[in-house]
Amino acid sequence: MLDAGKRVSVLQSLAEDLGLPHQFCEADKAERATMGVHGKNWILASAEMNDQSEVEVQAALDEEFRRRETIWLQRIDVLNVWPILFVCGTEHVSSFSARLASNSVSVKLLETEWRG
Repeated sequence: MLDAGKRVSVLQSLAEDLGLPHQFCEADKAERATMGVHGKNWILASAEMNDQSEVEVQAALDEEFRRRETIWLQRIDVLNVWPILFVCGTEHVSSFSARLASNSVSVKLLETEWRG
């Protein structure tokens, strides 16, 4: 039973129906604050206000992705269930696939740019 106000994701519901484990891998608000993760929109707005170059913006976005993807990898390791289905945004497909591969995790991409 869900607490009032909590929603179930489609993937969480599917995993439950199939009797498979499910893990949210994204850091919550408190974890993001501790890690200094602000989000893409904040980085872009900050860059505009501080007149940062495209190179500086891309470096900030890459660092943000690295921090988030590190958490994802840690949570996958803790779950320790293989094979695993991992769903992420298009902007993370290449970088997270490479991160997984560099950690000896075999990657099979089912879709790189899904359009619903």
